[in-house]
Amino acid sequence: MTSTTSLPGSTFRLVAIATLATVAVGSTVVEFDRSTEAAPDVASPAAADETAPTTTTAPMSTVPDDAEDVTANAFTNSDGTPTTTTEPASVETVWRTDDFSSDTGNWLPMSGSWEISEGQYIQSDATGYDLITQYNEAPPTEFAISVEMTATTPELGGGLLIGQPALGSRNGATLIDFTDAGSFLRWGRYDPTTGQHEYLGGLPVDADFDPEAMHTLTVRSNSDRAFISLDGEPFGEFDAVDPGYIGLATSVSGVTFDNLEIVEL
Repeated sequence: MTSTTSLPGSTFRLVAIATLATVAVGSTVVEFDRSTEAAPDVASPAAADETAPTTTTAPMSTVPDDAEDVTANAFTNSDGTPTTTTEPASVETVWRTDDFSSDTGNWLPMSGSWEISEGQYIQSDATGYDLITQYNEAPPTEFAISVEMTATTPELGGGLLIGQPALGSRNGATLIDFTDAGSFLRWGRYDPTTGQHEYLGGLPVDADFDPEAMHTLTVRSNSDRAFISLDGEPFGEFDAVDPGYIGLATSVSGVTFDNLEIVEL
């Protein structure tokens, strides 16, 4: 069952699946000043009306009594046992990993205080916004990126960047990050011309979410959609992002990153 609820500033689609996971769909672009930014108010959605789909029954065909019955053999083996058709599984290949046990030289900090120390990548400046480091190789066109992260300050503000058109610039990139002291996970983009952050969508995290615990943030970027997972559970999705570089980012928070992995889909 799928219900769609329109909220101010965004649209969410809640999908009930076997695991009862919640998925939100990013929507309307809302601009706001990053120097005073906070998560937008998220109103409690009203229950959506559901209407059973109309079912149209195809007319029954007329078959002569002496027509050959081919359905009996259509899906059976020569010994009469039914055949089994299995859809081939998608092949995923690990493209790059970084456990930050040493400085590989692949990271290019743009702003902030980034340091590889004791097997972790740490951004220690807890005062600045949009403190970014970029990976110097562009991933495959379709990929999944995941990283473990935790706050070194009481508040968690940071996440992943994808689809950066050029090294040394955030313009045009998509940011998936925690904000509002780690209580809200959002997705947005930097305007290709001005670099101004534009909010696309987001959801509050669970009430018992601990910003000082280690969490795994994953973004799966396909040619048609991008999907977010938090600690292995589906969280949100948004429109496809053009290929580009990836990176890490923080805002008004000290953040430790670890065990980054990029998989080719």
